[in-house]
Amino acid sequence: MTNYTEADILSQARAVQVAREKATIAAVHLSTWKAQWEEDHREVIDHVRDLKDACDAAEAALREMAVTVHKATGVTRWPGVEVRQFDVVTYDERSALDWALTRAFAEILELDKTLFERVAKLLHMDFVTITKEPRAEIATDLKAALGNK
Repeated sequence: MTNYTEADILSQARAVQVAREKATIAAVHLSTWKAQWEEDHREVIDHVRDLKDACDAAEAALREMAVTVHKATGVTRWPGVEVRQFDVVTYDERSALDWALTRAFAEILELDKTLFERVAKLLHMDFVTITKEPRAEIATDLKAALGNK
């Protein structure tokens, strides 16, 4: 048992309210300064984006050229460019799931914990224990919640 009083909780709630207000004000200032900086430097930002887009396009063209020549000639290397072989695995997800379950490879499957826990609450499974755990929730609008306290 603790020795916290209602006054302690109200005092801490006020401290959280003040901290939230300060953090919000700082975030608004930062957002405003960032927006102003981006507006002041729009030409440079756009130019950098355009250069990156041009670089991405040039790289994609080089990759396409290299693969096309490789397919036609078998050549795999040029200065700064190499064509390598990668395995591409294609499969029907339902068939893969059935295969894993029938062969006791269920450990390779990933459990969707959120979905499982929702289902477990409804089905009351023998191997699942559901307990209550106290968690404190703090009002989003502490100013309104605290009033003049």
